[in-house]
Amino acid sequence: AGTQNYLINHAWTFRTQATEKASFRQWAAFMLSSLAGYCINLGVYILLTRLFDWQYKVIPQALGILAGMVVNFLVSNYVVFRKKNQ
Repeated sequence: AGTQNYLINHAWTFRTQATEKASFRQWAAFMLSSLAGYCINLGVYILLTRLFDWQYKVIPQALGILAGMVVNFLVSNYVVFRKKNQ
């Protein structure tokens, strides 16, 4: 799933920035950024569920997903798929 996500991001989401062909270096950086996003996602969820007594766990889960998604996008935009001259 991670490899497919990388290929779709390379071909579509960041197509204007992806000036080089898909590479192992970019793939590895993308996978590490995905792992970082997952850790942020899980960390926010655990933190919020331990700090507050949520009746429904969907709220901290949604906030964790949002935080992980923002981290994934920012790292992909500024690190993984950055243009060479940046």
